[in-house]
Amino acid sequence: MSLKIRAMRLKRSIKMLPKKIKILFRKIPLNMVIAYGSLITTLVLIAGTIYAALNANTFFRGLLYPSINGEFAAEAIAATFLIILGISGLELLRRCAAHIYSPMYARTLVMIGIILILIAFFGLEWLLFAKAPYIFK
Repeated sequence: MSLKIRAMRLKRSIKMLPKKIKILFRKIPLNMVIAYGSLITTLVLIAGTIYAALNANTFFRGLLYPSINGEFAAEAIAATFLIILGISGLELLRRCAAHIYSPMYARTLVMIGIILILIAFFGLEWLLFAKAPYIFK
């Protein structure tokens, strides 16, 4: 294949790129994008990820802060990730109700959702127990 043909194919694919992006975003409703974006932003703010990232004393010291009064950046990011994982599991459980006429797909969504919720729950419990074991005595 000559260089000229490759250049023409590249130009054609670059011209088609905005059309493909428009087709992709046409399938996702705008209100859903706004809702999920605001949910993730809220969770990141609640978990203290931005505070931990801006505070220079919290970087690269370890996973868990030794006191309940502070946190390291890795701990905030782990907590945010686990919370988002649990909410994703709840969303999968909500979406399985829309697929009642395909029971195998609905069952798969339920199982994946329950697994995600359990991973998030036990992960957050482990973080809390490792951070403050005196709470559970």
